Amino acid sequence: MTAEGLVFRDMTREDVPAGLRLCRLARWNQRAEDWQALLANGFFRVALREATIVGSGGAVVYGRRLAWVAMILVIVATAWTHLGYNIAFYIAGLLAIPASVIEAADVDGAGPIRRFTAIVFPLVSPITFYLVVLNMVFAFFESFGVIDAVTKGGPGDATMIMVYKLYKDGFIGLNLGSSGAQSVILMALVIGLTMLQFRFAEKKVTYR
Repeated sequence: MTAEGLVFRDMTREDVPAGLRLCRLARWNQRAEDWQALLANGFFRVALREATIVGSGGAVVYGRRLAWVAMILVIVATAWTHLGYNIAFYIAGLLAIPASVIEAADVDGAGPIRRFTAIVFPLVSPITFYLVVLNMVFAFFESFGVIDAVTKGGPGDATMIMVYKLYKDGFIGLNLGSSGAQSVILMALVIGLTMLQFRFAEKKVTYR
């Protein structure tokens, strides 16, 4: 089954997982193409002038002089893909705040800053907590597609994050033992950080 030949009306239940994987792969490829275009032709070419060499066909080849710039751009690209749904969640949360509460605070003489710190921010704190946990988990895994399509972990090991290293060790280097151990450590790390957030950060969340 190919992306071009995928016809959803003819899909069976068994085809759904493969179709979802194709959609996810296509999304990763589109992100990578967009960022490759920015790196080769756009604003970031100035930032990467000392870190990159533009090879034949416009391909971007990373150097080592300012390798940290590549990691910064991977972070920016990954964060950009998450920006939309974060904004959507906050818009929904702000619209759910009763207007009568804001009006009552205004009548009591609370200024804009006071209304935000005492009313708005506590009421959207569940959304903030949810997004912090979700974005933390995504930060470990969602950057894989951008790194695999754009930098391949380079220059050197500048963008070799843990999830990409275990993939490279297991599927390219065929070192399945090391890759399996790294995956267990990564899972334990993510679970541990999530538990810490629920243990300490959730105390400051206001549920109504």
